[in-house]
Amino acid sequence: MDIFPSSSIESIVTIKTFTPDKPGSFSGGSVDIITKSFPPEFTSQLSFGATYNKQSTFNEDFLSYPGGDKDFIGFDDGTRDIPAQWGEAGDVNTQALVNDTRSGGGRTTESRTEAADEIIALSSLFTPVITPSKGSSLIKHNFGGSIGDTVQMFERDLGFFTGVSYERDFLFFDDGFQGRYDRSGNTLQPFMELSDIQAVHLVSWGSVVNLTYRLGETHELGFNFLYNRNSEDKVLFQEGFLFGVEPDTFERRVLQFTQRELQTYQIRGNHEFAELKGWKVDWIASLASTLQDQPDLRLFQLQRRPNGTVDINLSGYQAPTRYFRSVDEDNKSFKLDNTIPFSVWSGLEANIKFGVYYSGSERMFKERRFEYVSNSSPRFQGLNQTGDADAFLSPENLGYEAPGRGSFRFNKYIVERPFNNYEGEQDVFADYIMAELPIVEKVKAVGGIRYETTELKVESSGERPGEAILDEASVLPAAGLIYEIIPDMNLRLSYGKTLARPTYREITPISVFDVTNREILVGNPKLTLTSIDNYDIRWEWFPNPGEVLAFSLFYKILTDPIQKTTVTANRQVEYQNRGEGKVYGLELEARKNLDFIRAELDEFTLGGNFTYVESEVDPGPFDFGGDASVQLTGQSPYIVNLDLTYHNPRSETTASFFYNVFGPRLFSVGQRETPHIFEQPVHSLDFTLSQSLNENWTIKFSAKNLLNPLVKTTYDFDGSGTEYLYQAFHRGRSFGISVSYDF
Repeated sequence: MDIFPSSSIESIVTIKTFTPDKPGSFSGGSVDIITKSFPPEFTSQLSFGATYNKQSTFNEDFLSYPGGDKDFIGFDDGTRDIPAQWGEAGDVNTQALVNDTRSGGGRTTESRTEAADEIIALSSLFTPVITPSKGSSLIKHNFGGSIGDTVQMFERDLGFFTGVSYERDFLFFDDGFQGRYDRSGNTLQPFMELSDIQAVHLVSWGSVVNLTYRLGETHELGFNFLYNRNSEDKVLFQEGFLFGVEPDTFERRVLQFTQRELQTYQIRGNHEFAELKGWKVDWIASLASTLQDQPDLRLFQLQRRPNGTVDINLSGYQAPTRYFRSVDEDNKSFKLDNTIPFSVWSGLEANIKFGVYYSGSERMFKERRFEYVSNSSPRFQGLNQTGDADAFLSPENLGYEAPGRGSFRFNKYIVERPFNNYEGEQDVFADYIMAELPIVEKVKAVGGIRYETTELKVESSGERPGEAILDEASVLPAAGLIYEIIPDMNLRLSYGKTLARPTYREITPISVFDVTNREILVGNPKLTLTSIDNYDIRWEWFPNPGEVLAFSLFYKILTDPIQKTTVTANRQVEYQNRGEGKVYGLELEARKNLDFIRAELDEFTLGGNFTYVESEVDPGPFDFGGDASVQLTGQSPYIVNLDLTYHNPRSETTASFFYNVFGPRLFSVGQRETPHIFEQPVHSLDFTLSQSLNENWTIKFSAKNLLNPLVKTTYDFDGSGTEYLYQAFHRGRSFGISVSYDF
């Protein structure tokens, strides 16, 4: 949204009811941001801003580590690449080289030494930095620029708009906590309790180009380009209790750089044929590519003894590991809509709409994993002699001994473990037909049917080879009635059948370790589509422009809903279909100028919405709590949004308060002795102030997260009344100021 200045946006449309011309995966609603095809006048803007956060800005304890020269623009410059000498996955077998250092088999001292030297040389190619250091962070800053106009080309209108934006942010907390527990009778016993410090350096920038050419009175051709680049450089340090390690203190260090890129190209056409009684044709064709790359994600775990020395015990936790992960995805889509208007009885207007849709994607995921091991003992002798974790990969600790005729003894060396890869393809085809037909003057029926097919195939290779195939066809009917009670007041009744597809990651039969949350995400190739029957009734009134009063009731039946489930004691998380789920509730929505209270309040507007939801899903055979139903994952029992806005058009002053809170929502379903995990309510309060200084300059002030609540996730276990934290932290309050200049 930062790329689009308000002057370039024509409208923001919220759609809450499924109709057959929408994708079958339409769920709770969608928001369309529609930019102006032909700006009415020349517009150009520059903006600059800065935001201060007490926890993260100018913090001299901000965790970091040496990166690349292009980190500030969201690119790794190759500093974190796998050394070229390691080639492709499986090209280098360090364990085979270890065997070559052993005596016997005709091996000479010279050949054994060469093999040992090669092992150390290969292990030394990776950057030795595996632990974070402290440094000072900067203030969050951003800038942007845009230009747009409508000009003449070949005596026709050409509308254009282009914008760029850049933002650099720093996040930090040192009061975090992570806990993991197992049930013991009527209590939960910890097997891990860690204090948590995290520092994140965020970079985001992008550009957008919109072009629209008027081919004729009722014909337009458009082109859109969007590019976005962002990176997240996260550093994590945790320490505390780990079962099996006591009385030593357990320590975790994570260095994680993630870079993402999105490119989209879209051409579109809008045509109306007066000679065919107003037949309208709208079409969109697009290409998109996405990239997510995590080069050299470093995990370093150890235990610190009471005397200050350190050790690594592989029987209690994972060895020091470096991950290299990437996801590349290409998408293509095409959508064609035809609308034929006609008149029925009493001259009332109606239309028939039909069209086709295609969406295809190809994804490739690669993961290579390198672990540090010891030939003679898993305790990494030599590390504990200093007590300094930074010395783990120092030259003196990355060597070997050659004890005469026996095997070479290595302090440590690196070995590549079996890789995790998958390739997937998905094709979605659809066609539909629908009609909007007046029954009487104030009652209109809307209905039709959509036929949509899903073909999804994924093949994994490496450590867990396998295949997942999903090939299903769905018939998605929809019907509704709209009754215009009075002008600007409607009563809507609707039914629609929609679906939810499993993602590539959810269905692919591989396991990926979530380093930050200590979870092993396991794909499930048996997943199927979720079918959803949606029933809605909505009363809405638009008393004045920009005002709304609405009341809705909804009821949804989900067949084979997908739930995120903790399946084993070692924190494996899997996605599972459940038999049936239900979601029902009500929504209140209001936006009203306060002049109805007193005329002096005509510059104030109060708005908000309240949603109350009950959800229940059939339990699995091993769910915690027996045969009791559980909530739908991610569904809050209530959501509250409120805003109070003051707008003075004479002084061009706008000030707003925004409040939001959600109810406890299920994060992960527990099985056997592992309780369910819930995200707890977070109360958010923000304030913004915008003041126009003159016809060119505008200044804005923002204060966000004013309440600064504890963000926490907990185990749902009340046997003792004790709160068991899964994760907790504070985000900190932020205060920002920005200025913009309109030319």
